[in-house]
Amino acid sequence: MSATKLVVETVTDVARLSALGPEWEDLGAGTSLEHPFLTHDWVETWWEAFGAGRRLHVLVVRDAGRAIAIAPLMRGRVRFCGLPLQSLESIGNDHTPRGGFLVAPDRPDAFDALWEALSRPGRDFDLLLLRQLPGESPTLQAMLRHAARSGWLEGRWRSAESPHLNPGGAPFKAYLDSLSPKLRAYLRNKERRAQKLGDVVVETVTEEPDLDAALADGLRIEGSGWKGKAGSAIRNGAETRRFYTLLARRAARRDWLRLNFLRIGARRVAFDFTLRYGRRHFLLKSGYDAEYAQVSPSSLLVRTVLERAFDRGDEEFDFLGGPDAWKTAWTRATRPHDWLYLMPPSLSLRLMHAAKFRLGPRLRRSPVFNAALGAIRGRADHVAARSNREAL
Repeated sequence: MSATKLVVETVTDVARLSALGPEWEDLGAGTSLEHPFLTHDWVETWWEAFGAGRRLHVLVVRDAGRAIAIAPLMRGRVRFCGLPLQSLESIGNDHTPRGGFLVAPDRPDAFDALWEALSRPGRDFDLLLLRQLPGESPTLQAMLRHAARSGWLEGRWRSAESPHLNPGGAPFKAYLDSLSPKLRAYLRNKERRAQKLGDVVVETVTEEPDLDAALADGLRIEGSGWKGKAGSAIRNGAETRRFYTLLARRAARRDWLRLNFLRIGARRVAFDFTLRYGRRHFLLKSGYDAEYAQVSPSSLLVRTVLERAFDRGDEEFDFLGGPDAWKTAWTRATRPHDWLYLMPPSLSLRLMHAAKFRLGPRLRRSPVFNAALGAIRGRADHVAARSNREAL
């Protein structure tokens, strides 16, 4: 079907975004969506928490009135090579692990219609920025193909390589035996030490009546260690706290929510905020009570949560984020993600594109450039220190 026969609606207000819920859900079910980060619940929750100062620009492709694709986008401004650009971006931020467009699998022509709407003359943005596209993303491949045909400038930045594992019905004992002897010994040692402090129990909260108290306890735990001191804990930011609170409530209604706790005696000492979507688990946030660091409560919690996933025959456990050492201790498999930058080929944008994606990487590999940059930073630090002394 020709893209010209399809209609593209642009959603720019919150009321219309909310009204799209049933259609969005039907489309997600038809695409066999494997994660919750392109669902209507996720996008609407994100917008309610973080949308202030941004403008909606959600594209809906319709065939005879039926939605066959949705591109969750927003308008904004970004700095590119130090200069401000008008941007059209994926709806998301650091709390959005995965992105893309929601497109019916039997309708590749929907990508044609989306590209036609995005690239038409008179557009008022300089940069199309799509965040956190997994390597196998149809959105990534389709946008690259269309950009190449249209002569647009393309750049990619490799972001998180998220550790994940696939239980696949295997026995948990066989999986555990495949891990390093050092990790297994570590877990046994920590479990013995924890049991000396009290009964070690893992509990999971999934329903709304227990939610507020459990979430408050979880945020206390998550913010008790280095995250709280660094200011990166959920409870440190009003927008972030609102996002995870709203998300927990909506996820509980959908039976996606899994707030897992490790309890020693009567005290909850480790926490993770996980979504179970279909037969897949997604670990969004985790933390432990710093007072119990000596028994590594997070490791003991992960062990039991994984055991339950194996026993249920779940399809995947995704740690999300980057390949931190505590995650890669459990699995070596990772899923790469890219940020995709697409720009129309004007002269000024060509120069900026070349500076970011050609000159910049070459300079960063240059020992001479890095030595000069180090000298400049050292000089700046020296001047700052002298100014501080003079101020005292």
